[in-house]
Amino acid sequence: MSLFKWADERVKMLGWIDLKLIGLACFCLGIVLAILIPRLLDVNIWWFIAIIVLFCVKPYYVILFKK
Repeated sequence: MSLFKWADERVKMLGWIDLKLIGLACFCLGIVLAILIPRLLDVNIWWFIAIIVLFCVKPYYVILFKK
């Protein structure tokens, strides 16, 4: 069994609450990194907005347009 098949089977076992908890954990990790490395906060806000948009393109495409 390949790593991708194994990971796909494991992810399918997660519910929506589990996925939201993973998202919240990543959010908290981002806050911790911003506290530990204050230079991250010196970046222009438009870079963060561009990254957010790039990360949202595929999920929104799958939700809205893929059949």
